[in-house]
Amino acid sequence: NIVVVDIDWYDPTAKSGGYNANAPLVLDDYGRQMPDTVRFPSASNGRGFTTLAETIHGMGLKFGIHMMRGIPRLAVERNLPVFGTPYRAQDIVDTEHVCGWNPDNYGLNQSHEGAQAWYDAQVDQLVAWGVDFLKVDDMQVPFHAEEITAYDNAIDKARRKYGRDVTLSLSPGGSLPLTHLEFLREHAHMWRISDDLWDRWGDVYAQFSRLAIWAPHQTTGHWADADMLPLGHIGLRAEQGEDRQCQLTDAEQRTLLALWCMGRSPLMVGGDLPTSSP
Repeated sequence: NIVVVDIDWYDPTAKSGGYNANAPLVLDDYGRQMPDTVRFPSASNGRGFTTLAETIHGMGLKFGIHMMRGIPRLAVERNLPVFGTPYRAQDIVDTEHVCGWNPDNYGLNQSHEGAQAWYDAQVDQLVAWGVDFLKVDDMQVPFHAEEITAYDNAIDKARRKYGRDVTLSLSPGGSLPLTHLEFLREHAHMWRISDDLWDRWGDVYAQFSRLAIWAPHQTTGHWADADMLPLGHIGLRAEQGEDRQCQLTDAEQRTLLALWCMGRSPLMVGGDLPTSSP
């Protein structure tokens, strides 16, 4: 019941097969990401995802988006102000703790009060647009406990302000240990337990041992996530692989879905439904 816009919706140069260094991200005056209006025309005139969220809500569905940990490097380069504070981007940035695979952002210095204010302002805008689900990436490998706490705090403030429940989904997972279980239950609704999963049997096979560890600890509202289902028509604009139908055999696909259900993982289809085979 959730439709999610995945990574780099604010990069006009986004492409298949990786991410662009020094991308001309679309930002507002406070460095917050805005949708690329070429791909999302309804976002013009500063409306963000408001129209898209309203349309999806009108279908009886919820609306989610993908976000990266930290602050856009472009906002730091421009030294943009942090909304509602006397601080600027260069006051709150942490240039050491950066994502190892995506070049869009720097980390945030969580010892500076402006870092929480940055997340507060970012999440406030997203929830004001109508976002119900936030998939926040680069949080768990390595494990950024202070960043997760700060993001959860920002969501809580927006939830109380707008009266809307917002689900927090953390990724990626790597080989996430159970030692983080109670922390994750306190601060998130979903958390990935592996890196990205694709239509390769080896990826599916590796989830048997992971779900064997996590399944006994699943609780309502707080779920270990074995990742999206790479079923149907996938790879249209993917980070890995070409445009294709899922390359798992029928038996492998049935095994995958059975395993996810046995492990009580969230079920989120990663393929394009209108162009997938019956």
